[in-house]
Amino acid sequence: MKDEIKSIKGIHVFQDLVRLIDDYIDYYNIDRFQIGLAKLSPNQFETYIKTGDYPLIQYQNPPAVPISHYRS
Repeated sequence: MKDEIKSIKGIHVFQDLVRLIDDYIDYYNIDRFQIGLAKLSPNQFETYIKTGDYPLIQYQNPPAVPISHYRS
């Protein structure tokens, strides 16, 4: 995170730091895709695990959900 948020050094108010970190967490969970999560964001991957609906329609054969991600 510290390598991805370049403006952190210019923050002098704690509430601004909290807001910046909250925004980064939202970006990470909602917008940032990850190769290890079937090319999905963490939120999309959680939905994919629960429903089986792969949200990236350009892929006709979605990757299989790794067995380690199934919850009993």
